[in-house]
Amino acid sequence: MAVKFKIQHSIGALYVPGDIAKFEPAVEKDLIDREIAEKHEPKKPAGASAQ
Repeated sequence: MAVKFKIQHSIGALYVPGDIAKFEPAVEKDLIDREIAEKHEPKKPAGASAQ
């Protein structure tokens, strides 16, 4: 999973709203719980087939 930042936050580096990053699950959960970031699911390209 990855998260998308909702507000500016510093966690090892400075992230601004809209930045997407991947962390350990516990860190991602904490960021989501504190409403600093939201869960990010990458969009699959149209016409992509699972092989």
